[in-house]
Amino acid sequence: MPRLRHALPFLGLSLLVAALSAVRADDAEMTDTTASDEKLLQDRGVKTDGPGLLAFLRERSLDEDERAQMAQLVKVLGDTDFEKREAASQKFIARGSLSLPFLRDALKDNDPEIARRAQACIDEISGGPGPALPCAAVRLLVKRKPDGAVEMLLRYVPFADDEAVEEEVLNALRALALRDGKAVDAAVAALKDKQAPRRAAAVYAVAAARDKGQRDAAAALLRDEAAGVRFRAAQGLLAARDPRAVPALIDFLRDGDDFTWRAEDLLVRLAGEKAPTTPLTSKEERKKAHGEWAAWWKDNEAKVDLAKVDEAPPFLNLTLVCEMHGNKLWEVDQAGKVRWTMDKLNCPRDAQILPGGRILITEVNDNKIREREIATGKVLWEHDVTDPSFVRRLPNGNTFIATHQLCYEVNPSGKKVFEYKPSDANYLIHSIDRKPNGNVVCMMMDGRLREVGRDGKTVREFNVQNNGGNWCGVQALPGNRYLCVEFNNGGVFEFDADGKVLWQTKIQGASYALRLPNGRTMICCFGGQRVVQVDRDGKEVWQTKVGTQPWRARVR
Repeated sequence: MPRLRHALPFLGLSLLVAALSAVRADDAEMTDTTASDEKLLQDRGVKTDGPGLLAFLRERSLDEDERAQMAQLVKVLGDTDFEKREAASQKFIARGSLSLPFLRDALKDNDPEIARRAQACIDEISGGPGPALPCAAVRLLVKRKPDGAVEMLLRYVPFADDEAVEEEVLNALRALALRDGKAVDAAVAALKDKQAPRRAAAVYAVAAARDKGQRDAAAALLRDEAAGVRFRAAQGLLAARDPRAVPALIDFLRDGDDFTWRAEDLLVRLAGEKAPTTPLTSKEERKKAHGEWAAWWKDNEAKVDLAKVDEAPPFLNLTLVCEMHGNKLWEVDQAGKVRWTMDKLNCPRDAQILPGGRILITEVNDNKIREREIATGKVLWEHDVTDPSFVRRLPNGNTFIATHQLCYEVNPSGKKVFEYKPSDANYLIHSIDRKPNGNVVCMMMDGRLREVGRDGKTVREFNVQNNGGNWCGVQALPGNRYLCVEFNNGGVFEFDADGKVLWQTKIQGASYALRLPNGRTMICCFGGQRVVQVDRDGKEVWQTKVGTQPWRARVR
């Protein structure tokens, strides 16, 4: 079974940008996970009716008295009575991730029995379903809508110590706390909670209300002492199309912390092609960028469409590295911290992180597409395919798969609903991408680029280089543009619909590239054993080194 290694504990207040309320047109048909969520919870003995879900979340949150009790329970791990020691261990295991802070402290205890049992409990908890279980419970809570759901989510949110879990909690709060354009009393009251994670969660919902008085109360938290609260207030106001959000986001650009690039992402979505391009690498650059963005807002406040923020999914700037020759996957943030590693895979050429703590992987040497739990590596779904090179789970629940010979789409039961296989002799699909409208873009090694519609007919085709080469990466960009990589010379090119070069840079060993929502370009360097990001001038602004040769990387 693949093994997951977490490199650092998650923060109590997740820094994940939760999805905004509006849904993009190409994501309108989302997969209903109700049945799988119910099964996951039932298999773990969790009742899936409203009261059962509330009880599940209550068990995974603590008040002050319960904190003291958990601290005291650590001492029982070293009791002279074996049965008491066993009972204490089971209590810690039953409360899952909630126990981990207490158990990690217990590892340093002078009593070797306490330290031993603490480690055993940590190992047991780490081998469980991880964030998938609370994510499922929160999604079902939105379906069931039991009385007290908002209050329970607010109680639980400081203990949602995984980013995926907090994302589900925030989305659930907004769905349940806003009724007829107004936030319920519990959410409004939580704006004054002494715990910053609760204030942040509450303001995320209340600031999106249509009621101006409630939005004004939420806007006051733009001056909160906690950066996370200020950021969530700006997010919520932006979802309500309230322009007070924008200056607050611009102010984050000066800080150089984890909220800086999140604010930049939202601002870039608003500004589009008019977005300032100064990077945020140094203090001097951030100061310059802040001034440029302030000037942009002054010039555009009256005409900018705040709804533009919903035209793209939230950008987290987390890089997933597919280390195919190292038989592992890992994800790294902008600070260079590896968040988790999944190893003992079988040549993972491509992967996609899915909601609910799941990941879709092409395991080439096994000729399999596998969907696994990130926390445990458990296989949830698999599909047989020879030499898979590309995989993507689509908004409608189907899975798009490509090899070097063909591409096709299967529904959850594995039935093919689309297939394209080039009729040309020796047409090897070296790289592929799928557009939101269903068209597929194929890149041949010698530089022939072809876009094909759902009917299998060619939409356009051109040769990006008449002198041959070794073309091995393609991304379909908006406006019928294409980002392509030529491996031999490390060239990265952006072409228009006629094959004209619009932009280019050169990075030694480049094998795959992605244009990011903030305007930068991520380049995976198979030859250089690293992944880099460059700005529009081709300047490297970020990199992470890789132990072996990575063929592909993803950024979410």
